[in-house]
Amino acid sequence: MSRKGRNAQRYDELPYEILCFIFDRLDLHSLKCASLTCRRWCEIIFSGGYIKRFTLYVPLVRWPVHVKDGQASPFRKHGEDAGDSKRLFLLKAVKRSSRVYRNLNLELEDRSDCNRSASGMLWTLFEPHRLEQLVSLRIVLKQEASQLLEMVVKAIPAMSQLRDLRLNGCFSSSSLLRLHSDTVRHLELDTIVPQQLEMQRLHLLDVLIDRSAPFYTPAHNEDLLYLLALDGVKELKLTIRPGPIRETHRPIYTQRFYRRLKSLESLTLAETSTPENTFIAICDTCTSLTVLSISSLQIIGSQALQQLSRLSNLRELRLETIVTPFPVSFASFNLPTLESLWVGCALLMPDTVAVLPPSLRKLVLYCGTDKLREELSLVVPKLLPHVSEYDIRLYTFY
Repeated sequence: MSRKGRNAQRYDELPYEILCFIFDRLDLHSLKCASLTCRRWCEIIFSGGYIKRFTLYVPLVRWPVHVKDGQASPFRKHGEDAGDSKRLFLLKAVKRSSRVYRNLNLELEDRSDCNRSASGMLWTLFEPHRLEQLVSLRIVLKQEASQLLEMVVKAIPAMSQLRDLRLNGCFSSSSLLRLHSDTVRHLELDTIVPQQLEMQRLHLLDVLIDRSAPFYTPAHNEDLLYLLALDGVKELKLTIRPGPIRETHRPIYTQRFYRRLKSLESLTLAETSTPENTFIAICDTCTSLTVLSISSLQIIGSQALQQLSRLSNLRELRLETIVTPFPVSFASFNLPTLESLWVGCALLMPDTVAVLPPSLRKLVLYCGTDKLREELSLVVPKLLPHVSEYDIRLYTFY
């Protein structure tokens, strides 16, 4: 037997365990390519545990009409849009396939709910044996698709293994009235906020509010956000991007919102400005915080930073920008377990770094002038020998 024949025989007779050992070390793209090598490899990858790494992407959107020589696409039939034939083809493929994906990415668009193929596709995807295996679900709204979105939302409670839910997009109607799940632990909302959120096991909430998004309506976004009940949430990340429409909710909504988050352990606020009253409400109530990150903190009173002492469990503090007319002193707050500190302010008092706790290991300071930066560069290494990593930077916009 030739060398080529011997190699081919060994290649075909690799044990199942060895193949699994090889597939375990492949990235997602390489794993997909390996599934095309032969029927045996394809069966191992798509019938074993490796299919858990794949995501089924289903675009329920309108495909553009292809026109050639004045003739529309031959796939378009009377009474159907340009994508009906493609959706029907995908629907047949899903029905014939016995594969059950754990990750699903749905893309919905305006008027796609008028097509029977789009609704039929959802009914097929949401069969009981498929819902029981679903772990991650992402819904992307290209435009308003209220009927399709309603079908998906009604099916979420039946997804007994769902852990990760993401809603991305923006719509003008108030069709998303209630979002319920007994299993979701990670929820991501992109300019979509339900009127009622019922998720008892929710651990992490990541919210993005884009004020420049089309169809943006504050009454269905920011106002609803600060009225949600999130008593059991441990991690909260709130990002608000600026736009032509300013905030319309009353500040009392924000303060009440944070005063209810007594179980919160990690808070990230990425917004144009966090007012002092919101900051004080956080320090008064969220005493279990171990991580606090604020992009821009606006302080009016000279004693506001003293409120940080209430957060005795804080290990990581990040105040990227402090806008205040008063010099910032680290002596104004006492955080005995602090390990990482990031502060950006034009008015820093260099001599107060000596009062930082010995638990501190990382220090990043932004200052407004070269003179202040030089002073801090000399003082920090001498007064904080326990800090293993420090960085003194200069704001370019001061």
